[in-house]
Amino acid sequence: MIQKPLPNNIQAEQAVLGSGILKSDVLYEISEVLKPEDFYLEKHQKLYKIMLELLDEEGAFDLIMLIERLKERRLFDNVGKEAYLVSLIDTVPAASNAIYYAKIMKKKAELRNLYAIFYKSMDKVLEEAEEPTEIALSVENKFSQLITPIGNEKVGKIGDFYDEFIEKLGDVSVSGDEEVLLSGYPMLDEFMYGFAPSDFVVIAGRPGMGKTQFFLNLMKHIAIDNKAPILFFSIEMSKYQIFERFAGIFSGISLKDIRKGKIGDFLSIQKPLEILKDAPLYIDDTPRLSIFNLRLKAKRFVAQAGIKAVFVDHMQLITGSKGDRYHQITEYSGALKGLAKELDI
Repeated sequence: MIQKPLPNNIQAEQAVLGSGILKSDVLYEISEVLKPEDFYLEKHQKLYKIMLELLDEEGAFDLIMLIERLKERRLFDNVGKEAYLVSLIDTVPAASNAIYYAKIMKKKAELRNLYAIFYKSMDKVLEEAEEPTEIALSVENKFSQLITPIGNEKVGKIGDFYDEFIEKLGDVSVSGDEEVLLSGYPMLDEFMYGFAPSDFVVIAGRPGMGKTQFFLNLMKHIAIDNKAPILFFSIEMSKYQIFERFAGIFSGISLKDIRKGKIGDFLSIQKPLEILKDAPLYIDDTPRLSIFNLRLKAKRFVAQAGIKAVFVDHMQLITGSKGDRYHQITEYSGALKGLAKELDI
């Protein structure tokens, strides 16, 4: 059986390197797209590293300077000596097209990386050394890193946002308000002016200080009073327990009395709770929820129900990450912040 070689384009690699030798300043833009490991041939990886090194130190370089640096690093023979370097220049149709050649290379490198992810994941599956959710989370993280644009796709001049800002400002001047979710606490809203899309807000405090109750009050104001759909991940309490809490909020009867059945007139609690029947508040009480499943569910509900905010109670109980508590919380915080930006919620 003949094994097909991994995706590559040696001509594009040669054209990129030759362009860099001919006109070293094109490497500034190329370096935003390509990393040394994006080259298929090892000698091209080494040559590209040296070229970036020279660019960083000297600001510009030519063939003579490149040859001298390769000799200093004892890499001259490895990359094919002077004849090969000259041949690289001869392969360049137009140095002005270097970024186009680089994008061809990047596509090939990403395909090779996809192959590597699948191959390594298959080994983990066959070894059965990890939980399926851990393997899936690892694969998802690698995929997200692979497909995230790098370089100048993520860089923009501040003036590029002028038109977007003016358009939004015009909308606000007509509607009278920006698209934010107010908390219902006047002092907090005055200080933060609500929660805007892409915000990641952490509510922290010592045990027993009322963080969950504060959560519930926020959700009441956003989802029930103002009908904005939200998704609540309750890793500690069940859905029924959460409904009990809301019953206390709307009826004015303490949770203790509700659980003891001391409610007086039955209609005094039944009538106020009717508002909850159609409230756009979605609750997931999955125990041992992984960050992988949380992301999947959040994406699905944003698409299906138009979710405007996601609440996570007891973030420290999320599962799936290895390492100490500090690194786990750091990873979960980063993942949730990324999710807020990605879904614009």
